[in-house]
Amino acid sequence: PDIARDRLGELSNELVEKVASFVSIDTLFKNHVVLYAPSLRPIYGIIEFIKAIPKVVSEVPNTIFIVVGEGELKEKAMKMVKELGIRDRILFLGRVSHETMRFLYSIATVVCDLAYPGTGTTTLEAFCFGKPVIGIRSPKSVITHGVNGFLIRRGDHEALANYIIKILKDPYLRAFLASNARKSYEEKFSIEKRIKRLYKLFISLVRSR
Repeated sequence: PDIARDRLGELSNELVEKVASFVSIDTLFKNHVVLYAPSLRPIYGIIEFIKAIPKVVSEVPNTIFIVVGEGELKEKAMKMVKELGIRDRILFLGRVSHETMRFLYSIATVVCDLAYPGTGTTTLEAFCFGKPVIGIRSPKSVITHGVNGFLIRRGDHEALANYIIKILKDPYLRAFLASNARKSYEEKFSIEKRIKRLYKLFISLVRSR
């Protein structure tokens, strides 16, 4: 379903409480937000994401990184953040509600869906909000490289950093990717379109008999 269709409600108390010790909500709006979701497990690229941050903030200082989800790599990721000296640039939110997630998509500049097997729900939800997505190159990815986002090889944090920087620095590219992200959702993944395609298929099968 199109989760961007319904009007977003008021800012959730959950998000306010989670970010209060880090930054003000106003600060989030004044910075680029790079959103990582949905898990900190080994089949997702949280380590690549962390490694990319220093290069990005050196080129685009007004950037905040938000990590959503839990997993066995959380402790390792937080230790890396401390060692790299980037604790003031990244916020670990853990699990969040659906409404909070919708709000995060709405304020994100770019979304990272770094699942090794291929992009999934996170990408489709980001596309709903017209957000470009960076994912791992895979036969299962729904990202079209250079059209609605970018694809990188697993483990290539340099390419990840470069593509994030490219999107953040170029408002025209950002607008192009964002427009195509929303179009991709509307043309290929909206539930209405999928139902219509199934309906036409069923009708053609009935008529062929």
